[in-house]
Amino acid sequence: MVGRAAVCAGLVLMAAPVLAAAGATAAAHPADAAPLASGDARPAAASDDPAAYVQFVLEDDSDCLMREGKHVLVRSAHPSRTIRVWLDRYYRNRGTGDRSRSDLRPGAEGEALGCSHIGDGDQEWRVVRAQFLE
Repeated sequence: MVGRAAVCAGLVLMAAPVLAAAGATAAAHPADAAPLASGDARPAAASDDPAAYVQFVLEDDSDCLMREGKHVLVRSAHPSRTIRVWLDRYYRNRGTGDRSRSDLRPGAEGEALGCSHIGDGDQEWRVVRAQFLE
């Protein structure tokens, strides 16, 4: 992977209006917006909400760049606890019926999800549920 990653702290990698409202600027594709936070992002929600520590990260990737998108990864921002997260995939703002489950360990590399833009539309993932693993 090439380039610098954009970190999207929050529950959903969303379209431009939501990103713009959070202070980011829109790019060619909504999911490719500038970073909302950098590196050690602190969630705004209470520390007992595991979903507040789920981050979506955008990285440059040659396959995704050919599709005019970015590579989307999900990771945990919690310093010490593992988070189990369930994600639903959306294409062109419609649910695809694809649900994934991942265990996100603190300090681990992001887990690859796919490209932010495929075919003729944007693709995104939304948190359905998150819980701390004891």
